[in-house]
Amino acid sequence: MTYTGIKQVLKSIKENKAKKVYIAEDAERRVTEEAINLCKTKGIEITYIKTMQELGKIAKIEVGTSTMSTD
Repeated sequence: MTYTGIKQVLKSIKENKAKKVYIAEDAERRVTEEAINLCKTKGIEITYIKTMQELGKIAKIEVGTSTMSTD
């Protein structure tokens, strides 16, 4: 399953569903910081994608997104 947007991604991390997290490099740091810290704590792999628009395309949604996770 794929989760997009910071709220859903944080939930997937906290519920131990996320196996890999994607972060848009152009997203505001204050938005992504908690997800990055949780991933480091839980040992979840983070992949950085250049832009939110590009990450949205990867997630197969019509808008950009700051974060995405997969289980």
